[in-house]
Amino acid sequence: MQLCAFRAGDEELVVDIMRVQEIIAPLPLTAVPRSPRAIEGVVNLRGAIVPVVDVRKQLGLGEPKQAPRPRLIVCRVGPHLLGLRVDGVSTVFRAERESLKPAPMGQGSSPHIIGVCAAGGKLRLLLDVRALLG
Repeated sequence: MQLCAFRAGDEELVVDIMRVQEIIAPLPLTAVPRSPRAIEGVVNLRGAIVPVVDVRKQLGLGEPKQAPRPRLIVCRVGPHLLGLRVDGVSTVFRAERESLKPAPMGQGSSPHIIGVCAAGGKLRLLLDVRALLG
């Protein structure tokens, strides 16, 4: 399978590339009063109104030590689009399905993380895009 790696704070996470429609520079954000906590606002992407989640804030991660290069990863969630605001996109790579392990369970585990990918000598957290909306 192919995964898209990105940074949120000082963490490197991945999403399945089949969910990714495009990766772009951030667009002007419009706040939506009384929207769910996860939604930072919406952007207009060529006529489509796309809700945006700041992944770092949603996961409770701190500011990155490395200078961010913000990007918007536009993902498909069923018939809808969702923008993930991240601190930078690292790479797209192939990983064997066997390298994906279930998310560690236990007190304080994140419902946003569905697995761990061990590839290229690194461990990367596999993000559940749908759970960001919850």
